[in-house]
Amino acid sequence: MEMAGVDRTVPFQSIEALARLSENVIRDSPGVTIGSALGLARTRIVMLRSRLARNRKLFDAGLLREEFYFAEVRMAGHELLSLLSDIGAAGGGPHASLGKEIATLLAETLAAQANVVFISYRRDDSAYIADRVDQHLRSRLGTEAIFRDTQSIDYGDEFALKVDGVLARTRVCLVIIGRRWRGQLPDGHSRIDQLDDWVRREVRSALDRRITVVPVLTEGVRSEELHDLPENIAGIRTRQAFTLRPDPDFAVDMERLTSFVARRLTNG
Repeated sequence: MEMAGVDRTVPFQSIEALARLSENVIRDSPGVTIGSALGLARTRIVMLRSRLARNRKLFDAGLLREEFYFAEVRMAGHELLSLLSDIGAAGGGPHASLGKEIATLLAETLAAQANVVFISYRRDDSAYIADRVDQHLRSRLGTEAIFRDTQSIDYGDEFALKVDGVLARTRVCLVIIGRRWRGQLPDGHSRIDQLDDWVRREVRSALDRRITVVPVLTEGVRSEELHDLPENIAGIRTRQAFTLRPDPDFAVDMERLTSFVARRLTNG
């Protein structure tokens, strides 16, 4: 059974492939009988794979919203991980080590899909808007799929290491830009021009990693206003921006943005 070819960058393909491998491990294990622990586990995996396939068809046909599909795929992944734990407890056989290897791959896959939406913002500029965006995305995509500093970094964590680690497994970076995003200083200079500015470091790292970077423009900011930026983040000007309007249009715009993000998370 070849696991090197399992594509773990796409949730459906990776989890479905690992579920299929798990089923094969059980099939080839000794002591698999109707009603046995292994037999029941195999039945549940068959049902899980059927549910994955059905939801994929509904999603492809436009009958299942992206955020619900994404949540269902992750739920199936966690269910499979629980089943693999049960299989390991049920016992042995020559394929036990392979089952453990699949469980490890699955755990890594689920971890890689966590905190995949990075919200970058300047607190003095758009903390309130970032909070509303964060809450909306978490309610649709799940808490573990979203990263924002004040919500995702624990006391005592090393800020730089945490941010760099999350950016390494980020698929979508939303850069919220308001009127004070550059961070104007009393002397007339801007914080964005300083090498140690955190917003600059986040944007630069996201651009360098070639992930999806979306400038989210607020307070009437326009793309053409993003001029004279430091060279290593100037690439944000070439990214298609999303305009996020205030109430009463905020909810409508967030539904559009959430749908886009969920689609990127689902399809890689």
